[in-house]
Amino acid sequence: MRYAARCSGLLSGVVAAVVAGAVAATDVAPFADDAGNINGKWQPFSFAKVETPSRYKIILDSANGAVLQATAERGASALRFALNQSATDAPSLKFSWRVGLLPTGTNAREKSGDDYAARLYVTFAYDPQKVSALTRVEYGLAKSLHGAYPPHSALNYIVEPNLPEGTIIANPFTSRVKMIVVDNGKRLGEWRSFERNIVADYIKAFGVPPPTNLSGIVVMTDADNTGTRAEAAYGAISLTK
Repeated sequence: MRYAARCSGLLSGVVAAVVAGAVAATDVAPFADDAGNINGKWQPFSFAKVETPSRYKIILDSANGAVLQATAERGASALRFALNQSATDAPSLKFSWRVGLLPTGTNAREKSGDDYAARLYVTFAYDPQKVSALTRVEYGLAKSLHGAYPPHSALNYIVEPNLPEGTIIANPFTSRVKMIVVDNGKRLGEWRSFERNIVADYIKAFGVPPPTNLSGIVVMTDADNTGTRAEAAYGAISLTK
C-alpha cells in the first residue's frame, strides 16, 4: 500500500485522536472494556484504498485474560490510542503478542512485502526545532487541513521471519518510520513478551534524541500487500519509568 494510505494516514489518525482528547502520562488503556468489548479509547483506523479491514475482537486467553485478537485477510486496518506525554517520563514500553499465522511472501525492504502478523507503532509528536524550514511549511499545511500537526516520526516494532531479531530498517514507504524486528516468527502459537526503552531505540534508529512528546500507540495486523492472511493476539501494553 502507498505510504500516503498506510503510514501518513495512520499517523494522521493518531492526530485526530489527540485532538479529541489525550490521556494522562503512562495511562495506556486496556483493550477490553468492562462489557468485554473493545475499549472505546482504542479507535479504529481504516485505509481509504483498502477494501477489507482487519478484524479485531476481544477473546479470553487462559494465561492473559482478555486480549485483542486480530485477523487480516488480504486487507489492513489499525487500532490507535492517543497519548500526550513526555517520552522521557515513561520510556519503558512493555507489550506482548502471540502470532498465530504469518503472511506469506513478506519482505520488509519492499513495499509489496510490507505486511506483518503483529506490529506496534509508537508515534512521536511534531517538533519544529528538529525539522527543516521546508518541512515546517509542510507541517503547517497539514495542521491547516487537520487542525493539528501530524506526528514527527515513529518506531514500529514488528515480527519479521526474514530478518534477525534486533534488525533496524527504514519503512519502505518513508524514512520517518523505523522498523525494529523484535520477533523472528519462529515461535508460532506462543506468547512472547517484550520490554523496550523507546528513547534508546529512537536514538539507535534515527541517530538523534526523540522529539519531546509521544502522540500515540498503534497496533496493526495486515496482509493487504501480499494478498494473504495473518493472525495474532495482543496482550496488555504499558509505558512506565
